[in-house]
Amino acid sequence: MWSMLTAVFLFSGTMGCIHRKPKLPCWVTRPCGDFSEKEFLIGVGSGENLKIADDEAISAVSRHFQVRPLEDSSGETPSNVISVATELKGVQVVERHQQNNMFYALAVLEREPMLLEIDSELDSLQDKVKKLINKADENRSK
Repeated sequence: MWSMLTAVFLFSGTMGCIHRKPKLPCWVTRPCGDFSEKEFLIGVGSGENLKIADDEAISAVSRHFQVRPLEDSSGETPSNVISVATELKGVQVVERHQQNNMFYALAVLEREPMLLEIDSELDSLQDKVKKLINKADENRSK
């Protein structure tokens, strides 16, 4: 009797597992695990192959850096807007997952090294601007 009940119990437990839909990793829908939003910029991508998923995840990280021109005091956008292009260094695809015909990728960029690099670039740009202003002042006084 016990062996029959055990067999029924095991069979029903196995059947329950067969019909369950495989779970996606938590990072597909929200930040979790080893990569917190406090320490990393996070991007998730998906696509019909790994390349597309990787590219989408990296692109999602880059969207954290969208820049809009400032308006002047009249509310107008200046006509002399400068376009800025920069290379996004340090982005890594750290997780991948495939479920059926869909691929998922998680890309991250560590915040602290990125912020240190941005600070360094800003310092360099400020030095260049000061030199240009000084040169313009010298040329004006001649």
